[in-house]
Amino acid sequence: MTQENAVLTIKSYQRTEDQSDTTELNAKAFYRYAPDQIEITYPELDDTGAPCGRTTVTVFSDSLVTVEKVGFVGTKMVVETGRSHLASYRTIAGTMDLKISAIEISPRLSAEGGVLRLRYLLEINDDFTAENILELKVRRKVFD
Repeated sequence: MTQENAVLTIKSYQRTEDQSDTTELNAKAFYRYAPDQIEITYPELDDTGAPCGRTTVTVFSDSLVTVEKVGFVGTKMVVETGRSHLASYRTIAGTMDLKISAIEISPRLSAEGGVLRLRYLLEINDDFTAENILELKVRRKVFD
């Protein structure tokens, strides 16, 4: 990962028919802002807090974002309003087929940071459906 230059807060909400779950994570991250493409890269950590991979979120427009995970988990998900996309989600326990259907993509990002909000439906192997909200708050910072 390129040198960390930002603080990232990730909030994740998931709601199914019979339950809901919320998680929050803070991490140092790499943030690159350009008018045509914004990139947020952060480490994935295992249960002990050791790095076990990385996630890169790339914003191409107000309607197109990709989420790529490399390491312990592997996937490349496309989140695009008005369309559904298929992806494979690889873990040591096996691979799941995913279908991602974006409801809302809201990037409010500048060179100094901001918020990216993704709201989408996630279907897994035609057995599980959940509404997910992923909110990434980015703040540029210089680390010593």
